[in-house]
Amino acid sequence: MSTASGFAVVLRKHGNIASLEHLAENSAESLLLNDKGEKLSDCRLIPEPSSESIAQYLQRCGNVAVVKDYSVPHSAEALIERSDKTDALEQRLCEVERTVCGIERSNNILQRDHSTSKKMNYELTREIRTMGEEFSVLQKKMDRMEMQSLKIGIGNLQIAAIRRIKKQQGRVNPSGGPSNTAQSSEGLTTWFSKFNAKDLPSVSNNMLKTTDYKRLCDSKLVEERNRAAHQEWGELAVILSQQKHQRIRDNWQRIFKYVVRRSVEAEAEQYEAGHTKFLEALGGLSEDET
Repeated sequence: MSTASGFAVVLRKHGNIASLEHLAENSAESLLLNDKGEKLSDCRLIPEPSSESIAQYLQRCGNVAVVKDYSVPHSAEALIERSDKTDALEQRLCEVERTVCGIERSNNILQRDHSTSKKMNYELTREIRTMGEEFSVLQKKMDRMEMQSLKIGIGNLQIAAIRRIKKQQGRVNPSGGPSNTAQSSEGLTTWFSKFNAKDLPSVSNNMLKTTDYKRLCDSKLVEERNRAAHQEWGELAVILSQQKHQRIRDNWQRIFKYVVRRSVEAEAEQYEAGHTKFLEALGGLSEDET
């Protein structure tokens, strides 16, 4: 029987062929034990085994090993033929190798999937960032539109208050005054600038205070007001009801109530309720049509 690298195959011990389970579960050092579990003092394995199973030891030695019997003169080597179960072990090891290769292929697939997932996550993050930027632009645009509505609404409120004050003094032209809205607004603010602030409470039945005079004289508000021909008080009330406009609401709520005859909160509530009823009516009509 030939050997490789000077090693002889070790698998049979005292005429008994070891099982696959025995080869996998027992240490390589057990090859030098007799049937009673006693170590053969005159024999040793070459190469020396470590803390490994018989199967691992044989795999490391290429299924070839040497048992040197020192009880025989000149250290004669005892060659032991490999059993048929060694072939089964080799087949089992090949199956394990194929399983390992399959695991490696699966791992490669997982790595590719992870790379794809990472790329998709990057694309999604970039898309979310872009959407955030677009939302920020849209939010700023909406804020500008809201501020424009606020300025126009306040301007309308100012002119309406002055017009009511002038009417209560019996100084409104029955014909309605100039047809030009800008000229009419400027004429009203010019007239009110000469009005005595101390008379404001008495003229308004104590609904206004002298501190409201300065706000009603602000010509910049008239300029903003002249950008639009009409303003619905409900829309202004909804804007003024927002927490971020509390300071403006505190300054103008008395004037608002004087002109509209309702508080800011009441007008906003009625305005939103009207929209709700309108949408419900549209929904009812749409349902009937279907």
